Amino acid sequence: MLIAGIIAGIVVACRKFALHRKILAVFTAFALLACAGAGHAGEVEGSRITVRISYPKGGVLYAFLVNKEMFDRPMVSLQKRVSRVEGKGVATIFFKDVPPGTYGVRCFLDTNDNGELDRGLFGPTEPWGMSFHSGRPERWPRWNQINFTVADEDKHVRIVMSP
Repeated sequence: MLIAGIIAGIVVACRKFALHRKILAVFTAFALLACAGAGHAGEVEGSRITVRISYPKGGVLYAFLVNKEMFDRPMVSLQKRVSRVEGKGVATIFFKDVPPGTYGVRCFLDTNDNGELDRGLFGPTEPWGMSFHSGRPERWPRWNQINFTVADEDKHVRIVMSP
């Protein structure tokens, strides 16, 4: 429908300005190419990662989709989701249009609304979690303990935050 309207507009313009048929054909071809590409411009094909996060209390939940290069850099991510949660519960978040690759998810619950994960002498003082393969490690996690591979299918991840 849009293409027909554009072509009709070009035909009217060409008649009004007495342009030749060859010029009309060129304008029509450009219009068709522009419309064909417009439907796909900016679209990213990829998978969806569904993350279910169990949190111990209310606050602002931050979730980050990271790759290996971003793993050790706080607040840096490929995609970030932020939402306010109330009380103890489970939140489901989505990372969309994720291309095939190796990723990890890390999250924290900002209980004092300062926009960052507070740390004390022995580690984080606010609830946090990552996409661990199995159980929480004894020391600060390494990339190979949280990463997972996304191919052409959707991925489901479960995170249980520390209390």
